Amino acid sequence: MARDTALLGLVRFRQIPWPTWKGLLLLVVLIAGICYFGSEPLYTFLSPTKPIGEGLLVVEGWIPDYAVREALNRFRSGRYTMIVTTGVPIETGHFLTEYVTTADAARATLLKLGAPAESLYSAPAQGDFPRDRTLASAVALDEWLKTSGIRPHAADVVTLGSHARRTRMLFQHALGDSIAVGVIAVPESSYGPGDWWKTSAGVKDVLGEVLGYLYTTTGITTLPRKK
Repeated sequence: MARDTALLGLVRFRQIPWPTWKGLLLLVVLIAGICYFGSEPLYTFLSPTKPIGEGLLVVEGWIPDYAVREALNRFRSGRYTMIVTTGVPIETGHFLTEYVTTADAARATLLKLGAPAESLYSAPAQGDFPRDRTLASAVALDEWLKTSGIRPHAADVVTLGSHARRTRMLFQHALGDSIAVGVIAVPESSYGPGDWWKTSAGVKDVLGEVLGYLYTTTGITTLPRKK
């Protein structure tokens, strides 16, 4: 019995080109070469630090404590009027802590580090966010600013390493053209710009951000645009 008949005519089998083991080996070598020779330029592209230095300092709540400390140092050395932490609900360990979102946890960390309470706020995103958590955090910040009646002319977002370029893009998209958005990429502590490909964490982070950046640049135009 023909395969089409066996599958009730719902599937049509076609021949497609598939690389031989030599072709697969060449593909692996090419990918490895791109990672090795283009490792630092790739990381540098994904992790720009281009702060405006004034207005609102936004801290992504998921970043590690050393990055939160650097955010506080930036606040003290810049011309910022306030710090606002962003983030989504904590998925692991939230039964063991009083903090429900990463935004609230980051705010508490900054307070513990000595940030002025009168200049410190949190704007958590509420709900379940299986994807686009950065965008959800950026939209929540925009809504919080509108509800609070605050509209700064500029905002710098503090994030971690290779996440920076996509972070700035999404926050600018959510906040609109009336707010100039800068970004501060705190360097990763476990790997550097030129050797990220030597660690599993580096490969996961950087290549994941490459895919995330491509997804964002191709899909962001379909999202509602803030004016």
